[in-house]
Amino acid sequence: MKRLFIFAITCFTASCTVTPKVESLPDAEFHQPYSIRVNFSDGHRTYPNFFHANITPDDSGLSVSPVTGKWDNEIVISGTPKVNQEISIKISYLVDKIIFQDNRKTKFYRIKVKEQSN
Repeated sequence: MKRLFIFAITCFTASCTVTPKVESLPDAEFHQPYSIRVNFSDGHRTYPNFFHANITPDDSGLSVSPVTGKWDNEIVISGTPKVNQEISIKISYLVDKIIFQDNRKTKFYRIKVKEQSN
């Protein structure tokens, strides 16, 4: 009985893992300029000093630049894709004036890179 209980608890906790939501951005073309402006904080004001972006693969040819303004909640993803594969972007930031919730947020984006169409 004890083994069955441990097995049930293990299965329950394994099923509770959270899979992050990945948002797809417009496709890019291999070796063609790409630029898009993204509001990443769902309209909330963010702390500009607590913003971090990570692009995978590192040599993708794209970069992320924060747009400073009233809410500090927009970025520009731009550059020329140098890899012919999917590019992943992880944005970590802090939201201002959230009470009774964790103000640390993370967003995930995906850009598919396609062969240049003739």
